[in-house]
Amino acid sequence: VPSGDYFCHACRFFKRDEQISRSNRFSDSRSKTAPSPLPICCELCPRKQGAFLRCQMKVLNKKKAGMKSKWAHVVCAKWQGLQFVDESKETVEDISELKRQFRLNEFKCCLCQGMRGAFNICSE
Repeated sequence: VPSGDYFCHACRFFKRDEQISRSNRFSDSRSKTAPSPLPICCELCPRKQGAFLRCQMKVLNKKKAGMKSKWAHVVCAKWQGLQFVDESKETVEDISELKRQFRLNEFKCCLCQGMRGAFNICSE
């Protein structure tokens, strides 16, 4: 494994990698504090922290038709069976239809009772 820090796509997009690298140079290891959460949430689960990558979603607003970039955890995307859009592995396929099906059927998570995102339906 090459030496150095590794940052997810969201941390690089929001310049978190530069902030952390800068603070690491100017402080000792005892005074480090956890960074604040990014201003995003996974589209497939309710968590706001973790390793994110971009995902595409259709914009349902007629005035702004097209695709909009959102964020999903790498693990959530792979757990749902989503495929990467290109070889660079920075974006996963459109998740609009997946989320729409869960909303139409009013599926809720059995743990948090939330309806945000998508989840795997089990036999329980």
